Amino acid sequence: MKEVIIRFLSGVLYVAIIFFTLFTSREWFIGLLFILAAFTLNEFLRLVKLKGLVAYLILAFSFYFISYKEISAIITLLLLCLTIIVNLFLFRDVMILNKLRLFKKR
Repeated sequence: MKEVIIRFLSGVLYVAIIFFTLFTSREWFIGLLFILAAFTLNEFLRLVKLKGLVAYLILAFSFYFISYKEISAIITLLLLCLTIIVNLFLFRDVMILNKLRLFKKR
């Protein structure tokens, strides 16, 4: 029960921080989302045992271009289609081929 209360309070604090930055300014919100995305990416790379800075550079460039640069609707749709295709291949790897190292028995 104590763990549930701690998780609940940390979730409430997390949501409060997100709402605070959302209503404060655009830059604070983008900065917070970038920090959270970097932490999430770091945990994912540790989980799948990958190293390197390429993923962090892609994250930084994508945040910069999505947040501060005007991109056309065609590029946005192209990015969306590319993301859907990658997710479908990952889904296929997980469900059909069981190729991901993450799910193999050690």
